[in-house]
Amino acid sequence: MNFPVGHPLYLGDLNLAVPDAKEILKKADVLVAVGVQLFSQPIYFREPLLAKSTKVIQIDNDPWEIGKNGPVAVGLEGDIKESLYELNDALQKHVHPEWRNAARLRTREIAGEKERMTKSFLEKAQRERDRVPIAVSRLMQELRDSIQPGTLIIDDCWSSSSTLRRTVDFKEPKTFLRTCGGSIGWGMPGALGAKLAAPDRPVVAVIGDGSAMWSIQSLWTAARYRIPVTYVICANASYCQVKLMKTLIMGEKAKGRFLGMSLDQPRIQFKQLAESMGVYGQRVERPEQLRGALRSALDSGSPALVEVLMESIM
Repeated sequence: MNFPVGHPLYLGDLNLAVPDAKEILKKADVLVAVGVQLFSQPIYFREPLLAKSTKVIQIDNDPWEIGKNGPVAVGLEGDIKESLYELNDALQKHVHPEWRNAARLRTREIAGEKERMTKSFLEKAQRERDRVPIAVSRLMQELRDSIQPGTLIIDDCWSSSSTLRRTVDFKEPKTFLRTCGGSIGWGMPGALGAKLAAPDRPVVAVIGDGSAMWSIQSLWTAARYRIPVTYVICANASYCQVKLMKTLIMGEKAKGRFLGMSLDQPRIQFKQLAESMGVYGQRVERPEQLRGALRSALDSGSPALVEVLMESIM
């Protein structure tokens, strides 16, 4: 994360909850934001993220995003892909040879780091394979191996989302839906809308137990109108994503300070909730039960729910 003066700085390299990232941003002369919800902060930062002298250029196909969270020196509305083509052509005349060499080196470094991360991820998944409660990695592997081509996956499982996206191959177009920026609880009803829009495609919604409780009545709607969506509930009895963010920001100060972030005492029984609303429900407590439960739900032709008792990552 040490960028020499005069070299491009990439927001993709930064996690704004990390103090070093905020320090790097303050040193930026110009910030170009392309197709992102720029500085949409889920948490409060006491000081501004940018210096007053920093010029922001924001390119987006949604005019609502341009300048929404802070002033911009230049706001450009347009197709993102076409805009980048034109921007790249314009920059070719001005890019210093040293920058080109730095970019090539950085590309090789990123490729090497990506390979190391993938190897580490697969090794970790293998070590976790038989854990009880069930590991996130095992659930996503079983899901990947159970779905058929063309399955549309709805992602509203915040603390498990990165593992889902690392495990399942989403090379097929229009097979993955997730909100940009975040809106907890949208996945339950969103899956019903997706199925109605694409009735010939299987739809699987992977939902955190915290997210599910924001719109659990979607189960009744699914049963009432016979909408065959399969819900997979990642039941770790916790708002883990909130805990993770708080710990990342506060460090040791966050320890034990998770008021209102647990879903235990009593633990929600999603299988019973589903059955009470007319949806076929199953509860999975051991990893070897996953494949059969997922397959029977996917093959049922009816709205179904698989509650998976999972380890908490916090």
